[in-house]
Amino acid sequence: KRINLLCSIGSVYTEQGKFCEAEKSLNEALDLAQKAELKYACGEALSKLGILYYSQKQYIRAIDCTNGALQVGNEMQYQELKKNSYKLLADIYAATGDYKDAYFNYTNFKQLNDSIFDEKNVRKITLLESNYKYDKEKQKYEMEKVNQQLKIKNQRHFIFFLMTVTLL
Repeated sequence: KRINLLCSIGSVYTEQGKFCEAEKSLNEALDLAQKAELKYACGEALSKLGILYYSQKQYIRAIDCTNGALQVGNEMQYQELKKNSYKLLADIYAATGDYKDAYFNYTNFKQLNDSIFDEKNVRKITLLESNYKYDKEKQKYEMEKVNQQLKIKNQRHFIFFLMTVTLL
C-alpha cells in the first residue's frame, strides 16, 4: 500500500512541477519495492521515474528508467506496462531527434495497444453474448412459467365447470 501511495504522490508532484519531491517519493517507492521483491511495483515506480525525467528533459535517465520498466513488463508479461513503456520511449526518442528508435518504439506501442484493445473488445462481446443468452433463457423460462400457470388456471375452470354441470 505504501509503495502505491508513494508512486501516486510522485505522479502528482510530477504533474505539479515539483520535481525534487516527486523524485524523492518515487525513489523511495522503488527502494521499498526492490527490498520487498515486488516486480510489479518496481515496474510502476520505474515507469513513473521515466515520466519524471522526461518531464525534466533528462532524457538519458528517462530512457534508463523506462527501459527498466519495459524489462519488468517483459519478465512479467504485463502488457499495460509494456505498452506505456514503448509509448514513453517513443516520445523520449522523438524529443532527442532519434526518429529511428522513436518509430520502432511507437510501432511496438501501437501493436500492443491494438492487441489490448482487441482483447478488451472480445471480452465485451463475449460478455454481451453471454448476457443475451441468459436473458433469452430467462425469458423462455418466464414464458413457460406463464403457460404452466395458464394451463393450471384453465384446468381449474374446467373442473369448476364440470362440478357445476354435475351439480345441476
